[in-house]
Amino acid sequence: CLWTGIVDDDKAAPAVANVLSPQMFSGWGVRTLASAMVAFSPLIDHNGSFWRHDNAIAVLTKEQQQRPASLVVVRLAQFTYAGGKPKDAEGMLTSWLKDHGGDISARQELANMELAQNDDGDALKDYELVIHVAPNDPIALNNLAWLYQKKGDKRAYDVDPRGYSLAP
Repeated sequence: CLWTGIVDDDKAAPAVANVLSPQMFSGWGVRTLASAMVAFSPLIDHNGSFWRHDNAIAVLTKEQQQRPASLVVVRLAQFTYAGGKPKDAEGMLTSWLKDHGGDISARQELANMELAQNDDGDALKDYELVIHVAPNDPIALNNLAWLYQKKGDKRAYDVDPRGYSLAP
């Protein structure tokens, strides 16, 4: 609930203290149920095991704050997207790209997310930037050709064979 932002600011600090208490924090991650609870069972998802997805987001967020890196921001954005927050994920990548515009991994992941959200204009722009730096990227070429074809742009006929020849 801290990650989703549904906890009021005045309740966040006590919630964090509770989550990091020995009854909730196992050393492997944050449990779903305190070890002091009667129903506690560390082998059952909702009765005390720790959730890998939520813990991965927490670890990646901390790592990105301490040592910003392309791979970390891309993975964090992917987890955020998978968690049902596509705009937050895109925002992470957009923010990163303001200072790291040449980061092709982040740019391509942003384009993939934009494409999945039917934001064809931004996806097209970002795939074109990827191809400018990595002209032989078959995934970017394929997606760019599809976007060109979708809007009736004849450049699709030039881009598609290049992508196909790289990854038939």
